[in-house]
Amino acid sequence: RIESGEAKEQMEARQDITVRKRISGDQDEDASLVGGVMAQHSKRFYQMLMSPNVRIRAGCLDLIGDLLRQGLINPIQTIPFLLALQGDVGAPDIRAKALKLLVAEGEKRPDSLRQRVKVGCKEAFNFQRKAYPDKPITAVTEKKTAGSSKIECIFDKVFIESIRSSKANRHGLFNSLLSLFEFDTDIDTKDKKNTGRARKLLHLQAFAAQVLATLPYTDLSDALYIVYHINARLSDAEMFAEKMADFLRPHGLAPSDMYDILDDDEDAIEEAAKAKNPSKELEAMATSDFDADVFADLCASASALVLLMKLKSHLVSAFSLKSERILAYNPSEKSRPHDKGHASSATSVFSIEKYVSVGSKTEECIDRYAIWRQVTRASHREEVELSKAKNFARKRKRSDSSSSMDDGESEDSIGEQSEEEE
Repeated sequence: RIESGEAKEQMEARQDITVRKRISGDQDEDASLVGGVMAQHSKRFYQMLMSPNVRIRAGCLDLIGDLLRQGLINPIQTIPFLLALQGDVGAPDIRAKALKLLVAEGEKRPDSLRQRVKVGCKEAFNFQRKAYPDKPITAVTEKKTAGSSKIECIFDKVFIESIRSSKANRHGLFNSLLSLFEFDTDIDTKDKKNTGRARKLLHLQAFAAQVLATLPYTDLSDALYIVYHINARLSDAEMFAEKMADFLRPHGLAPSDMYDILDDDEDAIEEAAKAKNPSKELEAMATSDFDADVFADLCASASALVLLMKLKSHLVSAFSLKSERILAYNPSEKSRPHDKGHASSATSVFSIEKYVSVGSKTEECIDRYAIWRQVTRASHREEVELSKAKNFARKRKRSDSSSSMDDGESEDSIGEQSEEEE
């Protein structure tokens, strides 16, 4: 072994040496005692890798790369932190080095990236909040080329190099990110252990939604798959609306009739949201009986539903998905040849600033509640229209089949009549 790095450069220059052979060559008995000691302190290395100091991050990344090559550190534990560095928008060199290590791990363990992408998304969000506290948290970067700018997801290159070629890996990635959208429809107002959990989770849900909205899809079935599973998760929206109404009804802030929850009329909270001081318009929220923390959590969950609805609308618009295609889509069906080669036509960024900077003040909660009501009503009307279109298509299909049967019977009767005349 030549520790100067000359042997490593010669090995990487040869195309006939695969990544698997390179790794097996590093995992020999010559691994030093110092390397073993370093492996014992891997957790500390991960912490240093997320340091706000760019020089510490760069040096620690080089060290972790050496430990990965020698098999002295667990790659499954390392992948989320390498994914987090794809969000290091202020240090492109670090992003490139981390990407190289991720691609190498993707070649050796194709399933490892999609299995750890959920944790990686969390680490990327936490890293940006720590390393760039003065900048808004975002999952996109702006790339300027030839006088024009292009919006890219921070995980673009990882998706292209290691995930996009496999349908199983793509679906695994989508399912992993969508699993972050949990909705607790059985909130116990007396249980204070989970208070604030929905508000903390909303930040990450917004980040994941922006990732799903901006990944470089080239297959129409990817957008259809995400929309299909969003619709499945939105099936709990009405149940959540009932839970919100049950909480507000004792304070006179929700209709007494459960069937009026999703009506077209604005309720008292929506009317108050238009005022300069919404909280002063709602005296019921100032009483001691009104639990502001529970209301804040409910509004955070409502915002998560809004994110899903907006993500669905974004994908439908970006890929020009027709309602008939969405209704007919089956996730187990094979990809259609004409679905490939479709790219997003979106020209605007999927904005998440309002959800990442979410607070727990009463005015902010009232605003989020009003937005949820508006978006939910619009989504409900769309569902009604889709249901009508689906029923119309079924009736038309039945009428076409019955008319074809009648035509067949009439032809048979004409044939029989001609035979009798002969």
